[in-house]
Amino acid sequence: SYSSVSVEAAIAYGNSLNYLLERDEHHFNAGAFSFCFWAKQQSLGFITNLLTKPQPKEVRSFVASPFSGIPREELRKERFHSVTLTGNSGRVVVNHWLVESLDEANTNLKQWFKDLDLDTIPPVPEDGRSYPAIDDLCRATVRDPKDSNADLPAQLYRAAIEGTPVSLSLIKRARSE
Repeated sequence: SYSSVSVEAAIAYGNSLNYLLERDEHHFNAGAFSFCFWAKQQSLGFITNLLTKPQPKEVRSFVASPFSGIPREELRKERFHSVTLTGNSGRVVVNHWLVESLDEANTNLKQWFKDLDLDTIPPVPEDGRSYPAIDDLCRATVRDPKDSNADLPAQLYRAAIEGTPVSLSLIKRARSE
């Protein structure tokens, strides 16, 4: 449904959204989605790189010490904000809204990379390991890109940031491929 807002509020949120979408440190795109995120005190630019172009050294550094020098209590107080956007007939659609502590987002993102760190035979040295980006994971679930689940990038983003499981239908489909 539509919500009525004042002209001043519409201008303010439009300008804020444009600010986030113009800066790579506050957003990235995957599939039909734009993922925007911010925190008041902490810089979160590394999140875009971790989820779109994960480099093994950066991932290891993040998992070992994402916010070194910042007391854990501050991370618990700081809020991580995220909005997942799509478009429909020239309008912006808010697909998902999230507010959680930066500490929770940090814990979930660390677990995401631990889950993606698969053992191989023969073992790959730590500096040679690679981590897939969200787009890579989406492509890996289907043989033909046209068969891709349109909601998959949003599911994977939520799994990384919120620690939510992906849908069972995705797991069933990936197993049947």
